[in-house]
Amino acid sequence: VAEDRSLPLEVIATTLAEDDGAFLGYVILFRDMTEVRRLQQEIARSRRLASLGSLAAGVAHEIRNPLSSLKGFATYFRERYRDNPADRETAEVMITEVDRLNRVIGQLLEFARPMTMTLVPTSLQMVISHTLKMVGGQAQEKGIGIAAELPPEIGEIPLDADRFSQVLMNLFLNAFAAMGAGGTLRVSLARQDDRMIRISVSDTGAGIRKEDLPRVFDPYFTTKPSGTGLGLPIVQKIVEAHGGEILLASEPGQGTTATVLLPTQSSL
Repeated sequence: VAEDRSLPLEVIATTLAEDDGAFLGYVILFRDMTEVRRLQQEIARSRRLASLGSLAAGVAHEIRNPLSSLKGFATYFRERYRDNPADRETAEVMITEVDRLNRVIGQLLEFARPMTMTLVPTSLQMVISHTLKMVGGQAQEKGIGIAAELPPEIGEIPLDADRFSQVLMNLFLNAFAAMGAGGTLRVSLARQDDRMIRISVSDTGAGIRKEDLPRVFDPYFTTKPSGTGLGLPIVQKIVEAHGGEILLASEPGQGTTATVLLPTQSSL
């Protein structure tokens, strides 16, 4: 066990004795409870998500209708007072904020609903390369270098390309936000073993505090002033819907590495 990692154990102790009752010694059994704890946490998480899903559908309907009215009035006032810069700017701020709230509600619904995947044999190399091109302009503006190691021999795996591009986009933009100006984004693709493919996304940014790391996949947990706290939970949900797993490793001041493991054959 690593020095900075605790190991949950179940300890059973009993005495040994002869037939006549004479004391022989002790028997102490240790059982690793790591997997049991993990399953308990997964069950608790599933229950929270089920509750969130029921809440999300009702809340979205109740909020979106008034938001549509607010945006309609704000658009009207923006045009009515187009010759008054202060009033026009106020109306534009209202429209922007309504759009932001609609995006948050959309993310909530996406996170809460059952996720349907359309898995077809797809080249991971092509999906990663395409998504990197999409963020290339933003990286250039921020002075961020991109280093990609994408061997073509990895081949195709069952993938929903649109959904997985969403995963990559979120990870890339998170990395950009963590690095600010400058730094390097490293993306690599490799075969983990006969059953799994590994995609690693690393940055040279600020890193994540040790106490925050266990919570990064919790809905609504965020350290960003303008964040919704739904980006990484949605990423995790998409990866798990592919039958995969996402892991995050980080050290403050050392950067962050996101590792995505995807099966070479669909188990869904």
